[in-house]
Amino acid sequence: TTHLPLKEVYKEIKKSKVLKKIMILDCSLKSQLKIKKPHITVLGLNPHAGESGHLGTEEIKFIQPAIKEAKKKGINVNGPSINSGLII
Repeated sequence: TTHLPLKEVYKEIKKSKVLKKIMILDCSLKSQLKIKKPHITVLGLNPHAGESGHLGTEEIKFIQPAIKEAKKKGINVNGPSINSGLII
């Protein structure tokens, strides 16, 4: 997202928007910075990537599906682990 108060960011996290940003970044890294095989890492929105839904579901509902779709398009991308579990 760009230029939003932090409390509004979660409302803007959608699979299509995350996928679009990944694709734009991949294209820019290749065309503008001449990186032939860029590696993109997408961060989680919630602490500990949502703790498998305990602290939010944006990673499960939107971020991970966007990453999966980007990988299908041949983009070298990874992201937050949604199965990290609770660390005590």
